[in-house]
Amino acid sequence: MARKRKHNPDQLGLLEARVPTAPCVPAIREKVTQWRDGGYKGVTDTTRLLLNYWFFTDHRLPGRGKFAYHYFQREAVETLIYLYEVANVRQHKTLVETFATRSDLRLLQYDDFARYCVKMATGSGKTKVMSLAIAWQFFNAVAEARDDFAKIFLLIAPNVIVFERLRTDFEGGRIFRTDPVIPPEREIFWRDFQCYMRGETERASSLGALYLTNIQQFYERATNGRDEPPEMTAVLGQKPPAQTMGVEDFDRRIVSRGGPVVVLNDEAHHTHDEESEWNKMIRALHADVSAGVAAQLDFTATPRHSKGQLFSWTVFDYPLKQAIIDNVVKRPLKGIAQGISEQRSDVGTRRGHRARDVQDRRQSPYRHDRAGPGKGG
Repeated sequence: MARKRKHNPDQLGLLEARVPTAPCVPAIREKVTQWRDGGYKGVTDTTRLLLNYWFFTDHRLPGRGKFAYHYFQREAVETLIYLYEVANVRQHKTLVETFATRSDLRLLQYDDFARYCVKMATGSGKTKVMSLAIAWQFFNAVAEARDDFAKIFLLIAPNVIVFERLRTDFEGGRIFRTDPVIPPEREIFWRDFQCYMRGETERASSLGALYLTNIQQFYERATNGRDEPPEMTAVLGQKPPAQTMGVEDFDRRIVSRGGPVVVLNDEAHHTHDEESEWNKMIRALHADVSAGVAAQLDFTATPRHSKGQLFSWTVFDYPLKQAIIDNVVKRPLKGIAQGISEQRSDVGTRRGHRARDVQDRRQSPYRHDRAGPGKGG
């Protein structure tokens, strides 16, 4: 069981992981703490209702007993709410100028909508933060009639493996039912919200919608056949077209619904390159959707550029070291094997095969160097 958050400043050395963080995080963390301690001033009635329901209400879930969000999940959501709704920091330039501790940061080339990166250790519950962020945006859009909040959401995974993991939580809106996300006072609005997985066709019209897919589905047809050697293509022919029926439709369906839209990227360390197909697709969506993209929320445990620097748009940081201290993830163990020997066998061929296999692995790095003209490897 994870330990409860301690706020005694005299104990920070024992309970807090002192690790380097992104340039904007320390100042943002301080502002969010002051805002929380001051009673969440500057939020809508709907946002206040959500915060009270999520974090100040006792929850008992069927078959799961008492439930409470971890302190870091709460702080992650509070950070998004504070920056977008209270401080109105919706451009990277404003974010850096307001909170950065360094003056040499390079601004994003494209800065047309809010972009926040949430850094959370793997296994610390990023999907729970995603679900709360979606509910916050949606309920403010419909209950408060705020046209700068979104009713439409696009959740993007970097590959099929991550997509399948996300589908476990979001298919049929599962996470919104099993976790205490939707307060009873807003349940009537949520009945008009649909969750679409890649490949699913549009159902009856709804007020809001979440579309979940993996990024390759938006552009893999354009690169079909280019990721294999030409010799293989010559023998086997072009790769068959991918199943893009539902996904090919997602951007058109989002555009037809109108904006604004919030884009959530999971494992978003892949988005560090502004000229990547991933980012180009999001900018195209922003250009095509009425009211554009309201915000891009990047979730990852490793928001680093190729040279190791943390993304300058990182606004929240829950590092692995802190997750280990909090018993949220398992402490890594280093094992040393002793007394291991080859399994005995009376069959000579098995012994010979194992010996040749070991010898082949040892010699393989040197074969190319030793092979002269006309000799085999």
